[in-house]
Amino acid sequence: MFCPNCGTKCDGMAFCPNCGTKLDEELDTGSVLDETVALSNDSSIGSGSVDTEQDYAAPVQPNVWGTTAPQYAAPQYAPPQPPVKPAVNPNQNRARITARNVATSPLFLIATIAFTISSLIGVYSTFQTFGHGMYYGSDISSVLGLLSSITTLVLSLLMVLGLWLIFGNACAHPDGRMSTAGLTIIKVAQIIIFVFYCIILLAAFIGLIAGTSFGTSYRGYHSSTVASAIITAFLLLGAVTALVIIYFCGIFRSLSTAANTIRTDRPSRRVSGFVAVICFIGALFGFISLVISLVKPNLLSELIYTLGESSAAEVLYEMGIGSIGQMSTVGLINSICAIVANVCFGATIFLYKSKMSAIGG
Repeated sequence: MFCPNCGTKCDGMAFCPNCGTKLDEELDTGSVLDETVALSNDSSIGSGSVDTEQDYAAPVQPNVWGTTAPQYAAPQYAPPQPPVKPAVNPNQNRARITARNVATSPLFLIATIAFTISSLIGVYSTFQTFGHGMYYGSDISSVLGLLSSITTLVLSLLMVLGLWLIFGNACAHPDGRMSTAGLTIIKVAQIIIFVFYCIILLAAFIGLIAGTSFGTSYRGYHSSTVASAIITAFLLLGAVTALVIIYFCGIFRSLSTAANTIRTDRPSRRVSGFVAVICFIGALFGFISLVISLVKPNLLSELIYTLGESSAAEVLYEMGIGSIGQMSTVGLINSICAIVANVCFGATIFLYKSKMSAIGG
């Protein structure tokens, strides 16, 4: 038996032990259960109008989230932003890039190509000279001349290597951070050439000193003429020595300036204009010599014949040295390439000076 008020089980009891409601002993369990089911199906329970002694309401669950339920919003998709590039200093690598632009300029490329062709023709001429030397005999002068030609050839090839290293490295580094290996190779080659020139000039001075001693001890009719000639030779040799020293010092300073600019990004126009002028003068003399030889072939041979050295003239004629007009096309190309290389190298030096001056060098 169950209490009709609270539903507590109260078998054999007159009052409900829970709520104290008086129990009707004759009320069976089935009628109570049926009444309970009916009450649960009544729609008025939710509004609280239940015809019972006490209204029953559904338990209220506490709101653990506060006064309002949480609102869930769909995440907003933001496309990835490109990385922010740091501000670039417009003056950064400016000197390096300027030097790089000069190294990749058409002037420098033409000069490098012309010098390369001239050096390769020098290889051919050296082996040709070696063959003629073996044919005409191998006295001490021929051996020394051959050694001089081979040394000059090796140094020329070293300079060719340095020039192409400069050009290739400049093309591979648009930011101007180039290597100075090419400049170093050229500088080493120029130092060796300078040493050879110093040896030759020293030998010439020793020869003049010996000639001076001979002239002062000579009691002949022309002793005063010999002395005047020796003094003139001393002056000329001294002038040539000064020009050689200034020229090579200018080369060394120019190469060091360019290398320092590449390493430190500091613009400097301290490249030698004197070296550029000598390049132009060398090209001018080469052009004049080429024109004279083409207009007046065999000029050198005729001069040697005039001096009475007919055998020497025949040897020069056989070797093709008597005149450019008698030489092969290879010799003509060599002269033209030497002229072009001198002009372009001189123009490149002035181009470098002007560009460095434009950026405050």
